[in-house]
Amino acid sequence: MDTNTTDKRYFLGLDVGSTTVKIVVVDSQNDEILWRDYQRHETKQPEKVLEFLKRIEADLPQVNPENTRAFITGSGGKNIGRHIGAKFVQEVNAVCLAVEKLYPEAGSVIELGGQDAKIIVFKEDPETGRKKKVPSMNDKCAGGTGAVIDKINAKLRIPADELCEQGYNGIKLHHVAGKCGVFAELSTKNTLWEAAWEDLFGTCFGVRGVGWVEGMGGWWWAEPSRAEQSRGGLSRAKPIQADPCRAG
Repeated sequence: MDTNTTDKRYFLGLDVGSTTVKIVVVDSQNDEILWRDYQRHETKQPEKVLEFLKRIEADLPQVNPENTRAFITGSGGKNIGRHIGAKFVQEVNAVCLAVEKLYPEAGSVIELGGQDAKIIVFKEDPETGRKKKVPSMNDKCAGGTGAVIDKINAKLRIPADELCEQGYNGIKLHHVAGKCGVFAELSTKNTLWEAAWEDLFGTCFGVRGVGWVEGMGGWWWAEPSRAEQSRGGLSRAKPIQADPCRAG
């Protein structure tokens, strides 16, 4: 018989974003992941969170409000957190805390979300020797984010399972006009007649992968070899240290 069951403590983490809800339950002593899921909420953030919480209650009866601390982040986190007793953590801070613990050697983080893009550069303060975070976020335009991929895919009508497997191998990249997500969407539509959807969507993945360029609010379409140039644009021409993390 396990006599330590009553001493168990758990962490519940939620990310209620613009397009999806992510949730995880971990053992606070060893960071073992006990339960996790990641689904689109289709504009129904509270309903999806409630669905996840009910599933956790059924699958992990040992997890309860008395032995669990809940934290929530994302664009919908503050309002929902008040109703479920979760502490709100601003999403840039949440990313920083996770990367510093799990990837302490990382010099920068790039996250491309559903409707925004952000980069965090870790720099050492010459006076204190401590790490300093320099964040930069584009929340004015959805260019280079998942929302644009969704809109383009709605026109191409690609099955979800095939979309997830799409990559760069053996495809031809086409030019996609820049400036913003709307221009990229129109450019993609006009290219449909001359390009296979695999090639076209591989190009779109390149567009999303290199993200937003500060100043133009624009897009680079690029092969993976141009990632350094594109990251430089996202970082507002500031140098990015080695070992970047990528998320989103």
